[in-house]
Amino acid sequence: MAGANTGLFGQLQQSFGTVIELLRLRLALLGTELGLEKQRLAIGLFWGACALLGLTVAAVLFCGFVILLLWDGYRLAAVGVLALLF
Repeated sequence: MAGANTGLFGQLQQSFGTVIELLRLRLALLGTELGLEKQRLAIGLFWGACALLGLTVAAVLFCGFVILLLWDGYRLAAVGVLALLF
């Protein structure tokens, strides 16, 4: 009975087992890739939020600079224009 696996049915069974193992491997690789992409997206969102925070701080500092620059003559006009811009 040792030669039972050498027949056509045995070879088909072995090939089917190989295909199943390949599918399992591909699914495992897909899971790993999805995990890495999720991590990459989270890092990108973090750096995007940091950039947005930096731009917001820069805009506030710029507005303060313009208001201080025009403090003597046009401070209310400067505040009004900058308020309209935001």
